Amino acid sequence: MAHTDFMDTDIRTQAAQLSDDLIELADEIDLARDDDATAEEIHETRALADEVLGRYGAFLSRLTENDKLEVKRSIGLKVAKIEGLLSTLPKS
Repeated sequence: MAHTDFMDTDIRTQAAQLSDDLIELADEIDLARDDDATAEEIHETRALADEVLGRYGAFLSRLTENDKLEVKRSIGLKVAKIEGLLSTLPKS
């Protein structure tokens, strides 16, 4: 099997799904940062973040080093944004 520098379709599909999930999560975090957000909404948002970031970490752990770099280049900034937004959530 010839090695290429491009991620295969399955990896691209999974990365695209994670990217969509990260965008959705950013929206949820923004909602949870509102003054009228309940403690339960904040807790649910943190749980969703744990789930999505956990899937991202598990996904990366299954990849080759080259594929990891490609995925990090494509969605790493979104992950960093999520981590930054999470730090601004009120303590529930």
